[in-house]
Amino acid sequence: MSHPSLTQLLEIIAGEGSPEHDLHATSCASCRAKIAELRRTETALRRLPPERTSAGFTEMVMRRLGVKSAPSIAWVMFRNLAPALALLAVSVIAVVAMKYFGAFEGSDLQQSASTIQSASGKFTSELSKGIDAFDAWLGKYFSFAFAKTSYGLTAFLVFFFGAVALVDKYVLLPMMRKRGM
Repeated sequence: MSHPSLTQLLEIIAGEGSPEHDLHATSCASCRAKIAELRRTETALRRLPPERTSAGFTEMVMRRLGVKSAPSIAWVMFRNLAPALALLAVSVIAVVAMKYFGAFEGSDLQQSASTIQSASGKFTSELSKGIDAFDAWLGKYFSFAFAKTSYGLTAFLVFFFGAVALVDKYVLLPMMRKRGM
């Protein structure tokens, strides 16, 4: 059997070597010497104090490498939802314009439009009930000042999404950068 490569010797040191290489390393004086030297080198490297860099070192290296910072989770979500929201807005504008100019009258589209209008009315009423229930929940469990006004839901949602954005920017993104994601 030939001598293990440097990578295989490092695997042996880490306890991940193959049984054949482990057996060879225990019986070969040359390989045992290489392993001992690698362990001494590793120990010496671990004893070195960490190198201190300037405050902007990481940003400078990343800029020179052309690596850009990852966008926030809120921006990624908005960017992914933006086409759907744009399509919805254009569709609503088109339907309103067609209804305004009478394109639906006297055609089969009138019945389809009234069916859609009926469904959207039901959806709107159910959404309104959900918002009222959520507002009641806010009033019950968050009895501080802003939850008692008629704008409680809006204030809560602005506060909530602001807090999510801050957590994203100052907690999640730094954690992702440390992990190298």
